[in-house]
This record gives sequence, C-alpha cells and structure tokens, in this order.
Amino acid sequence: MKKNKILAFVFLTLFLFGCKRSVTPVDNGENGNNNPPIVEHTHVAGEPVKENYINPSCTSYGEYDSVTYCLECGKEMSREHVHLDPLPHTPGEAVKENEQAATCLEGGHYDSVVYCTQCHQELSRETINVDATGHNYEKDPDTLEYVCTGCGDKNGRDYELYVDIPQIHVGDLYEPRNYEFSFKNDDNSLGFGYVVYQVGYKIIAKNNDSTPDYYFPEEFEGQNITGVVYVGVYDETNIKYVGESTLTNLDNVDVYVNKTLTTKQGYVGHTYWQNTIEPNFPTNKFYVYEFDLGKVLPAIKYHGETPVLSDDEKTLTYGLYPRSYVYDETLITELNSLSEVEENGWYLYNNEYYAKVVANPNKTNYTFNNGTTIEKDKTYWFKCEPIVWNVLSSKDGEYYLLSKDLIDSHNYFESIENERTIDGKTIYPSNYEHSDLRAWLNNEFYNKAFSLDSSYINTTTVDNSDAVTGSGDDTYASNNTEDKVFLPSYLDYLNPDYGFSSTNEPSETRISVTTEYARAVGAGYDIFASNLLYVGNYWTRSPFMKFAAYYFLKDGGYDVSNINWSDRCVRPAIKISL
Repeated sequence: MKKNKILAFVFLTLFLFGCKRSVTPVDNGENGNNNPPIVEHTHVAGEPVKENYINPSCTSYGEYDSVTYCLECGKEMSREHVHLDPLPHTPGEAVKENEQAATCLEGGHYDSVVYCTQCHQELSRETINVDATGHNYEKDPDTLEYVCTGCGDKNGRDYELYVDIPQIHVGDLYEPRNYEFSFKNDDNSLGFGYVVYQVGYKIIAKNNDSTPDYYFPEEFEGQNITGVVYVGVYDETNIKYVGESTLTNLDNVDVYVNKTLTTKQGYVGHTYWQNTIEPNFPTNKFYVYEFDLGKVLPAIKYHGETPVLSDDEKTLTYGLYPRSYVYDETLITELNSLSEVEENGWYLYNNEYYAKVVANPNKTNYTFNNGTTIEKDKTYWFKCEPIVWNVLSSKDGEYYLLSKDLIDSHNYFESIENERTIDGKTIYPSNYEHSDLRAWLNNEFYNKAFSLDSSYINTTTVDNSDAVTGSGDDTYASNNTEDKVFLPSYLDYLNPDYGFSSTNEPSETRISVTTEYARAVGAGYDIFASNLLYVGNYWTRSPFMKFAAYYFLKDGGYDVSNINWSDRCVRPAIKISL
C-alpha cells in the first residue's frame, strides 16, 4: 500500500509540472523492501541566449557566450564562447596636414589624410603638390612702380608672361602654331607670340610629308633643346593679328617658360605670320626670348606596348590592363560621352585607354583606395595602365615574369563535380590543362592585355606533372601545355631563386595586393590586414585533389580551395625575350 502511494505522488508531480521524466519502479524482491522508484529526467533545450556580450569595434574583436538552458528545470545545458570579427573602418573627410603654402616662385604642398571616424586610425595619406602662384603685379599709384601683391617684389616689370611647353621626345609631332599665344598688356593692348624649338641655334623641326606637321628625328636624341619665344605688339595702323591693340613698349616684359626665366635676345626682323605677311616692327616692339628645355628624350613607349626594364632590373612594365578607379567628375563626363569601343573592348580618350565596368564586388563593404565604397551594379570607369611584372629570373635574354599585383579574379573551374572523359581519360575538375582559368588567361586576358603588341611573349612549355606539387601522386596531374600566359606552380612559390621563402609558412615574399579594378569585379581581399591594405588570396596551377587546388593566402602562407570559388585572385606569369 505504501509503495502505491509513492508511485501516485511521482506521477502527480509529473502531471502538474510537465517535466519529461520516466519512472522506473524498483523491484523490492522477496523481502519486500520499500525502496523509492528511480526518476530519469530528459532536458528540453531552449533557444540559445547571449551572455557576457562585448561589442566589436574597428580595432578590436567582440565576444559573447552562447548559452542553452533547459526549458523545464532551468539547468545550463551548454555554453559556447563566440568571437566577433572587428568592424570595418569608417573613412572620414580628407584633412590637410603639413601644409606649406605656395609662393609666387615656389610651389607648395600638403598631405591629404583620411582618418577613421571611430578609432581615428590613419587610413591613407597622399602628398598633393601645389603650383607656384606666380607674381601678380599691380601699379602703385604713388610710386608708379609695379609691385607684386603676393611677395612685394619691385623690379620694374610691366608684366610677366608664362609659357608652358611640353618636354620633347623623339618622334613627337611639332608645329609652331600649336604654341601660339596672346596676352594683354597693362593698358589692355594685345601682345602675341609663338615658340620655335632649336638644337643649338639650328631649328630642327623637320617636314616629313610636305604638311604643316613636323617631328624630331632619332638623330637628335640626347641633344640639348634650346628654343626661342617670339613676342611682339603692334598698333591699329599696322597689321592686326587678333582683335584690337595699342602700341606698348616691351622693354619691361619678362618671359617664363615652364617657370624658368628666359634670356631676352633682342629685336628680330623676321616673323612667322599666319597670313605670310611680314610686318615691319620698330626695333623696340618685337623681341626674342631664348629658353633651355633640356635633352631630347627617347621616344615615348606608349600604353605598355614595349617592355621597359627598371634600372635595378627587378621589375618590368609591359602590356596594358584596367587598374585605377576614375573619380574625377570632369573626366567621367567626357568618358560617358564616348560611344566607339576599341577592338580590345576599351575606350580611347586623349591617347589613354579606359575600361567601363558594372561593379560586382565580393562584399558590400569593399572600397577603392580613397575609401569610396564599391557599389554593386554601379558603372565605374578604370584607367588602363602598363602591367608591372616582377622579374623572377633571366637568362640569355629571356625573362620569367610574375605580375606584381593581383589584377583580376576568376574561378579555377566552374564546378567541383564535373568529371569529364576526353580521349578516353578521366578529366577531374582540378585538371589545369582543361581548366576555365587557363582558357581565360590565354584568350580573353591575353587578347586584351597585349592587344597593342604581343610580339615579345614566348610560348612556354608548362610542366603540369605531379612534380610541381611535390605530392608524388599523378592522379590529378594533366598533360604539359604550350601557353602564352600561365600560373606559377605551388613549388615555384617555394623557390628561393625566384625570391620566395623556401617554406610554405606565411611570408612577405608572397604577399600581393589587389588593384581597384580587381576589387570591383569580384576579387576578395582582407579588410583587416594590419601590415598591408587590400592584400588578397591567389591561385597556383597545382591541383591538390579532384575538386581543389593550391592557393596562397593574404599572409603569404598556403592553403587549398574548392576550384569553383570565383573570388580567388589571378596573378599571371609570362616569359618574354628582349
């Protein structure tokens, strides 16, 4: 009877309090011992709650405990410590620091600095140069002297004339009318002038095809350029050049070419005149000013057409690819008016190529170098610039080159499951020979980057055997390939002869930075890197298993990745002959 009462009490407790328990009666045995029943309790987990929460900031991680309690008895069932990534920096407005104001004759400069509005960490710093203001002479009504309002200079000048003339290179077109100029005297009379280049005192503008265009031939490379600026005035009774003018004495005119005071040579009686008439000026009304512009420079190597090796032979520029984000509104307006697309898919404006891109960043908080957030589906312009290559090795005029920066992003192959059979052989997704990345490098990338001149690029026999991974397993190796552009192997990046650390541990020797263009088209990068902004991860050509390949991390260490990840960056390699 007593045993039954105990069981009734237990069941009543379960009914009233809802706990999920099971009761196991205890056999009292033949002796009839009155032992109580065993009650087994099953916990019912509630939703996890956050405890000990610490907010993250842009300089520190956050954290909290995720705790689960039983809904029935309130007992703690589990506790997990969770770390929160730091928040991105919030760029503020650029401020000026270390400002040195420009003077009449000397330029100034300042640092344009952007700080995080939350932690005040410096995010970027750019030195901005400011041109000299030039003298601004006004006549003193008491002394009748001309005095500069900026520096107080008194030298008796009536006025100054500044002429900005570009440095000359071999092959540059030249025609005097391109450098004609006019100016007003203090009494509002009109002055005029034009520029002629000389080597010594011999005019070298050479007519090439009986047209008004001239050029500087190769035989003048390295010779010093001198030239003359012709300056004159005239009155209403003489031949008019432009508009109306009155006769004014030129004795107190100083002429500056590219901010350097020229040497006045005196009167000249023969003039270059737009209607072929040679006016007969008084001797004090027409002067020649001589200037020195330095040496005739070698022909400009435009648009990365020709490989240019650095003085220390560690880097080389060659080819052309989108790189820098265009933020100048005036230039953007001009570019938006363009309609003709070149064969390489870019637009040509003022002898420079620009790419028009609809952005698809990998994350919503990615930025350009100036802190501007890259907005998905927004159209941006990028300037195409010569590609900078690191020289890994050179022998007998052949150079093995690796892109210094991460210039684009692309998946290795579209799918981790797409096994194919080609020529009776199973082709795994990580097969480099048949990869999407190799096809893109040797077609779309090659045809764009070297569209202006690809003649220096050699065809390279690329080793795709298991030897390039050091695995000793050729299951995922592919046939060797004949490529114009390729990716280095995993072992290439461990080769000290190429300038890399010999271990696969993190190393600055393998760190590389994404370009602004690459970020806009999907390249991933580390927004928290403390040692270098915008560093990214990039592929090698070496397979690891059937659906993965080796790649290098933002810190220069290695890892493996599924081959269908499209945010991995591309760091191409080529071999050229010079």
